[in-house]
Amino acid sequence: MDVAEICARAHAAGAKVVCDNTFLSPALQNPIKLGADFVVHSTTKFINGHSDVVGGAVISADAEDHQTLAWWANCTGVTGSPFDARELGLNNGWSATSGTPRSRVGSE
Repeated sequence: MDVAEICARAHAAGAKVVCDNTFLSPALQNPIKLGADFVVHSTTKFINGHSDVVGGAVISADAEDHQTLAWWANCTGVTGSPFDARELGLNNGWSATSGTPRSRVGSE
């Protein structure tokens, strides 16, 4: 698939583009650079590499979209707990990010 072409056509029609990048991971593709408005990653698969974390991440290209996502996540309670953030390496850099150094090698 030509992600850049899909993004261009969607934007021409006034649509936002969401790209699930779970299986390519950030090591192999950056959909935001190709024009996507949002990117979804599973932290359980290539980003973690160990399947000891269950979670995901949504990345937005636009700060306003980010604020909207953050508001809805907080409002509906779909965010992880503080312990989940620690597991994802947002506190001290372990767990979900532990597979990251090997993700490029393992996926090439």
